[in-house]
Amino acid sequence: MLIAPTTVTLWHGRLAALLACTVMQCSPVRLFPGEQAGSNNTEAITGSPPPSDEASGAPPAPSLDIGSPRGTDTRETGSKCGDGHVDADELCDDGNLNEGDRCTTLCAPPTCSDGLLSGDEEGIDCGGSCYPCAGDLGCEQHSDCLSGHCELSLCVLLPDCSEIHARAPELASRIYAIAPLNTPNAPWSRPYTVFCEMTLLDGGWTLVLVSSDDDVPTWTMNRSALMTTDRTEVGRPSLRAHDLMSLGLHDIRFEDLLFRHQPSGITASYRYVGSGSSSFAAFMSRLPYPACGYAMAGNGFPLSGGSLTAEERLCDTDLYFNLGDHEIDDNENCLDPASAVNNANFGPAWNAASNGPCPFDDPYRAGVGPHSACGECPPGTADIEANGRGFGNPLDVNGEHSGEAKTYLQMYVR
Repeated sequence: MLIAPTTVTLWHGRLAALLACTVMQCSPVRLFPGEQAGSNNTEAITGSPPPSDEASGAPPAPSLDIGSPRGTDTRETGSKCGDGHVDADELCDDGNLNEGDRCTTLCAPPTCSDGLLSGDEEGIDCGGSCYPCAGDLGCEQHSDCLSGHCELSLCVLLPDCSEIHARAPELASRIYAIAPLNTPNAPWSRPYTVFCEMTLLDGGWTLVLVSSDDDVPTWTMNRSALMTTDRTEVGRPSLRAHDLMSLGLHDIRFEDLLFRHQPSGITASYRYVGSGSSSFAAFMSRLPYPACGYAMAGNGFPLSGGSLTAEERLCDTDLYFNLGDHEIDDNENCLDPASAVNNANFGPAWNAASNGPCPFDDPYRAGVGPHSACGECPPGTADIEANGRGFGNPLDVNGEHSGEAKTYLQMYVR
């Protein structure tokens, strides 16, 4: 691996414990020099099991006395862990140094957080019956690795979910560790975790964006750079019903896009949106804003898969970007985001009718969130996340806004 050894913090939910260890003895999915455990990226580079979508974060780790090394005198009586006698403060003592049997050298049964290569583990506290390993720890099969790939008995990081899926199509949808390809001069980015959708529409999708009704103003016009140049991470891949901006949006080279709306379950995929040589953020950086012209209607990126269908207010199923408001037949008005009634959007959007007919009326109502600060818009509009959730609004499937992350639109790349 190209990454220098340093210190990690390892969390395992089967027996809550917080252990500090070096990469020569512990998980090689590592913090980088100067990075502190507990930072925003700590989850991204540990072998931690993902909490549920509803989880607000991992519980605090209780302290755990994992005992003293075998042969150490820990009692006034002079008895030792490893003498073959089970004393009052020992769970077991088989008198040997074999960590793979029922009693470890800590005089306790093997656990997934004892800091030892014990039981059926393939690496320290991971693999086997424990959570999959990350980085280059030992493995026997792909499912032993948080990276999803076992090669020559070592866990190997891959650049994205499509590569993981291509090499091991049997793997399930879950959180994986990746190290995306970046540039020729810096071919690998720092590893982090992403959620991989491995079954829907041929699988191999990496979740990079979520727009949710969680009442967090993430996808606003004043924060539109999150889709282009701002690499400030938002959310976590374990909280997939809440606003999310994964670094994968900036790093992963893509061709295809997949959108999944909840609670409706409607999906829409689009082939060859990207070139396969750059990320979604780089793609967005090259697009004009706003995009205007009635001739665009029906000539966006065509739907290639999924369950999305055009209905009364959804004019077609094509995918568009950075749409200006075409409510007034005035191209000059459309091209000026600050004009009086230009309710433009930034980012992905769909062709919809609103208080005017098709095409492209009030496109912010059918986008992922950003709303231009038009001349007659209320003050603070550029700091408000619109609640369109893409095609959810024109199809009337968003439900009542709750602020509880019950309605959301996910975007995946492949």
